Amino acid sequence: MLAVAEITDPRQLAEYRLLWRSLYGRTPNASFVQTREWLECYCRRYGHEDRLRTLVVMAVGRPIGIVPLVIRPVPTRLGTMRALTYPLRDRAAFMGPVGPNPTATLFGALKHLAVAPRDWDLIDLRSIDAWRADRGRTANAFRLAGLPARARSWSPVSIVSCAELDVARQFRLRNDLHQAERELTRCGRWEIMSSTADSFAGEPARLWELIAPLLADRGEAEANFLLDCFLTAHDLELGSLKVLRLNGVIAGWILTTCNGETLEPFAAEFTGEQAARVRRVLVGRMLVAGIDAGCARAVFGPRHLALADDWQPLRTESLRWTHFARFGARAQLLRWGQRRPPILVPPTVATA
Repeated sequence: MLAVAEITDPRQLAEYRLLWRSLYGRTPNASFVQTREWLECYCRRYGHEDRLRTLVVMAVGRPIGIVPLVIRPVPTRLGTMRALTYPLRDRAAFMGPVGPNPTATLFGALKHLAVAPRDWDLIDLRSIDAWRADRGRTANAFRLAGLPARARSWSPVSIVSCAELDVARQFRLRNDLHQAERELTRCGRWEIMSSTADSFAGEPARLWELIAPLLADRGEAEANFLLDCFLTAHDLELGSLKVLRLNGVIAGWILTTCNGETLEPFAAEFTGEQAARVRRVLVGRMLVAGIDAGCARAVFGPRHLALADDWQPLRTESLRWTHFARFGARAQLLRWGQRRPPILVPPTVATA
């Protein structure tokens, strides 16, 4: 028998530290945004808008998984509605439940939501990796829970499959990187500083101070949020920051998260006349480091699609599954207004 405990106060998250860490360590294709620490960062940044409603699913009294959820006000053509959704906001390409049993976890969570008091208009699970991690689990969970749901395309994703690169393609990638570095050398003297290097390993915030002036246009709240995420990912050994200085001036930086299998840019910025070359060098260095570390793939989410353009990525899309509240008049009107076939796009190789 499945039971569910709800986490509705961000301060409760600390009580689940050991459990969350254990389940995360057994999560297939896990990412930084599935950690408890990410959710704490998210709540500090967006907690004034989004309300936490994360579900811990238990079987025979033992926790089997966690579904991180928030209730977020979303604009629609019928006005603002309350969407129960993953805490992501396009900060990563894919999202899903935490734990080794995603199907049972999703089913338990959705079955609970089907009978619990409703404080939402939509259950809108977005950024689903339909072609690799999910494989129909979300659809089955909605069906078994008795919640009719509709699939639609959500956002574009680019993937560089490091595990499938043969010797010839690896040589070409490294050769392209060396060419980009030679082109940048013609523009002046440059160096790359990394948070994983000995000079910054113990003081990652010192490296962040170098790029702080570039974040002024993003606003103080966004800059503090990115710093919080960087320090959190660094402490978890899931993130690294690379900063490129050209002729003594900071010309670009890239913050990358990595769980040992999947690389993903989390935030990046490139400035000046040589921004395109700086981008090519930093992303190329990221990919080569990932290949050398045995990463299976590099994933570029909706905020960072352009970073993959130089490296022959696979193009695909994440999906969203939406259930519209049965007795919500506006939700049902919205559902009827969206009676269009879903657009499902399998991965394809991008061509120049």
